[in-house]
Amino acid sequence: MTDPFNYRGVLSPYMKAIIRMKEACGLTILSAKWTYKEFDEFTIQYDLTEPIITKELTDAWAATRLNDCSRTLYGKCSRIAQLAKYMNEHGIKSYIMPLPKCDNDRAFIPYIFTERQMWDIFNETDHLLRKSHRKDDPIISIPCLLRLLYSTGLRITEAVSLRNKDVDLQRNLLRVGTWGNTKNGEERLVPICTSLKDNLLKYLHYRSMLPIKGITASDHIFFVKLNGEAVSSANAYRWFKKVYTHCGIAYRGEHFGPRVHDLRYPNLNKIQTFLKKP
Repeated sequence: MTDPFNYRGVLSPYMKAIIRMKEACGLTILSAKWTYKEFDEFTIQYDLTEPIITKELTDAWAATRLNDCSRTLYGKCSRIAQLAKYMNEHGIKSYIMPLPKCDNDRAFIPYIFTERQMWDIFNETDHLLRKSHRKDDPIISIPCLLRLLYSTGLRITEAVSLRNKDVDLQRNLLRVGTWGNTKNGEERLVPICTSLKDNLLKYLHYRSMLPIKGITASDHIFFVKLNGEAVSSANAYRWFKKVYTHCGIAYRGEHFGPRVHDLRYPNLNKIQTFLKKP
């Protein structure tokens, strides 16, 4: 079968490289592959001969996206900007296009969890048991990962992309966006509260018991499965749904959740209370 993502334009080496980097981080990157396929075909039609992204190139490409809704266009522009940033970091001076306005045309309504529900969810994660002998089971990371999402407001793609060197427990900070996976393509520092730090330390204690070579290396992924591979966004979604279903919380539909993304909308004055349970 022909590979639909066999890019052929002059930017293809950089597209393939950034995709490899994202895959190594455990990211779900199918949408990125399709965006780069579209952009690759456009560069061929544009007769681009020099491997560089210019303002003229991005303006001409954006003018062809007439049928994309604002959210779709925003996502595509973000991926093109990430590609340009990656090229800049590797000595190819390229234009990083500004991101367009994004309307909430999908009309997602966040699910707001009650205090009781969050207690139940955290309690359920603390009593998870393995029901298989799969080596790619992410169960070791789920309790701490869900607490981190709730405490910091990180997006799931940002959380599962964290490397060991991004988690600074000396200064109580997370370095987010090192791998170009943030919504706006920018890095930022996120503070860690004391109770979350305690949970991160407990997670590291148990993770250190895994017989995985290099698991403490600075560039190794932070949240891992039992085989040392990265936890993916899909893993987190599946396990979160298992957890809240066991807590008697019903799934209300695609636009109404609950979704793992809804953990970003807590009642902020409750965070310290919920995270105290180890």
